Amino acid sequence: MHPIFQSLLCYIYPITPPQKHRTAPLKLLCLGLSRSGTDSLRQALLQLDYKKIYHGYVWLAQPADASQWIHLAHLQITHQPISASEFDSVLGDCDAITDIPPAGFAPELLDAYPDAKVIVNYREDVDAWAESCENTIERITSPKDWSGWWQYFQSFFEARLFWSYRTYWWVWSRFSAGDFPRHGKEWYREHYRNLEEKLKRDGRKYLKWRVQDGWAPLCEFLGKEIPSGEFPNGNVPANFFEKVMEEKEERWRQARRNMVLFGTVVVALVGGLWSWVYQSL
Repeated sequence: MHPIFQSLLCYIYPITPPQKHRTAPLKLLCLGLSRSGTDSLRQALLQLDYKKIYHGYVWLAQPADASQWIHLAHLQITHQPISASEFDSVLGDCDAITDIPPAGFAPELLDAYPDAKVIVNYREDVDAWAESCENTIERITSPKDWSGWWQYFQSFFEARLFWSYRTYWWVWSRFSAGDFPRHGKEWYREHYRNLEEKLKRDGRKYLKWRVQDGWAPLCEFLGKEIPSGEFPNGNVPANFFEKVMEEKEERWRQARRNMVLFGTVVVALVGGLWSWVYQSL
C-alpha cells in the first residue's frame, strides 16, 4: 500500500501506530509459515522461559500493529531495506517470534537480527498443510460465503476491524497472488527453499524442526533442559476460530452499533430530503 494512500486511510480510520523500542535482545527467529506448528512452538517456548513471543495471535490482539506491518510490506515489495528499528516498532518487546506476519519477512529479519538463533519449523506433508490453511486462515482472509462477506462488509464500520482486514492481504494473501488454492503450495515450497538457501549462504546455523520431533532436538538446540510433560498441541482448527472470534467479538459488536448509527443517520437524511422535495412541489 502506497504511504500516501495509507495516510489517507489512517485519517478516515484513525489508529495509533505502534511505537515500541527494543528492550531486550531478540533471541529467536522461528520462520516457518502458519499452520506448521507455530502455536505449539509458542507454547513450548513459554515453558522454556522465553518471556514474550510475537505470534499471529498477538497481531490479532493488537490491531494497531496493522499499519506498521503494511508499511513493512511496502518496503519489502519495493525492495527497500528494513532496519531492526523498523521491526522493533512492533517486535521491540519480544524475545522470540513465530508465525505470520513475521514469517513473511524471513530474509529481512535474518539480516536485521544476525545474532538471533533460527528455527525452521515445517510440515512434511505439503498437501496437509494446504488443507489446514484452507480450513482456517483462508476462511477468514478470503471470504467465499455470505457470512464471510458480511463480516468483511462490517469491517468498514470499525477502525480496528478495518485495519485487520487490510492487513490480511499484505501479510498473507499477496504471497499466493490472492489465489491460495492455486498458488499456496508453490508459495510454501518457495518460502522454505529460499529460507534454507539464505541460511546456508550466510553460514548460519539453524534447526529444522517439526512438531513430531518434540522436546529433545528443540531443547538441545536452544541449550535448555527438557521440561516434564508432553509437548504442547496447540491451535487445532476448532481452537483457531474460537481464538479469532474471542479476540474480535467486542470489535464486531462495535461495528454493528456503528452500522445502526450510520443507518439511522442515512434514513434521517433521506427522510428530511424527501420531505423538503415533497413540500417544494
